[in-house]
Amino acid sequence: MELDLLQKTELWITGIELHGANLNEIAAVTARVLGLPAEAVMVVDVRDRVVVLDIMRRTVMAEQIVGREKELLSALNQIPGVRVTSSTAIHAQGILGLIAADPEQREELLERSSRLAQQVRSGMARRGMVFASGREVQEGLIEDTNSPYLIGLFEQHGYRMRFGGILPDDLDLITGRLRSAVADGYGLVITTAGLVRRIKTGWWKVFPGSTQRRRPPGFSIFTPERDAI
Repeated sequence: MELDLLQKTELWITGIELHGANLNEIAAVTARVLGLPAEAVMVVDVRDRVVVLDIMRRTVMAEQIVGREKELLSALNQIPGVRVTSSTAIHAQGILGLIAADPEQREELLERSSRLAQQVRSGMARRGMVFASGREVQEGLIEDTNSPYLIGLFEQHGYRMRFGGILPDDLDLITGRLRSAVADGYGLVITTAGLVRRIKTGWWKVFPGSTQRRRPPGFSIFTPERDAI
């Protein structure tokens, strides 16, 4: 199960003793134990009996970190110039803090995390946002009837819908608005009116490799679970 680190990417190893240790080796061993590429881990700070590592990834798999503290400390203790003592521990904020979980509860925690993730995905799948588009709508020349209709239609089928506003005829701004909706946890994003006709091949820049499905009269449905943004 993939976990978002939410920009909390530092591991603090406290109570560790260094005597001429190779910092690159510390980073490499940490990466190996956590199942990460060597370039994904870097030592970013060394203080008195403290080593700080940065995990240069936005996400990790739960299996890579949950309950790995003892295994990592044991591997670090094998590095020349590194001494792990009874007071050595690993600390982290956010998701990475699961590294210090009890190894005997590892499987239970992974199972619970998997169930929770499924619940979150299910909840996201039922959250939707509708965007209108078109100069004539933006300038108030015509009434946007598509958005209220779609919101009401999907809410009748159990979705929690929200109006996202009117998209300007600017591909970069459109991209930003749609990406933000996905980042905010909306599992369904709908654009109405002439968006697809206006930007034509530009749609594929917004959703490279997208399997977006067109529906008359002129609106498109995008589901992050299926389409790459």
